[in-house]
Amino acid sequence: MNQRNEDHSLVGIVIVAIAVCVVGVVWWVADVTGVDMSTAGKFLTGVLLACAILGASLWWGWNNEIIHISNVWPIVLAVTWISLWCVLDYHARSSGIGAFTQLRDDDPTVWWNAWYTKVGVLFLFAIPYVLRKLRTGYWINFD
Repeated sequence: MNQRNEDHSLVGIVIVAIAVCVVGVVWWVADVTGVDMSTAGKFLTGVLLACAILGASLWWGWNNEIIHISNVWPIVLAVTWISLWCVLDYHARSSGIGAFTQLRDDDPTVWWNAWYTKVGVLFLFAIPYVLRKLRTGYWINFD
């Protein structure tokens, strides 16, 4: 027979408080960016992933050449930019042409939602990184 008389109500209250805080932050991001809650959640997940990569690089990267901040910053920028794509898609859908509908390949689109803008900005993040590596002659050597 179990004689434990522990009250676990505090654990439930903490879980509910954390859930309310998470929903509040997602609602605030949705309000600031002008998107719905689902899109804000996707955007916030990507931004938190970029912050986690940056934090890991800053915490452990000083003595580790592979995850040093000078090698990780293009990845952080790329993850942040990719997480912004859902916000761009949302605003393109609601920009007046077929508002609140899913974009198809034959729908007219705006320049900030076009594939060439998304890929072009990714290349803009990579170009300074590659030029720096070529200028210094330094590439990661796994030998």
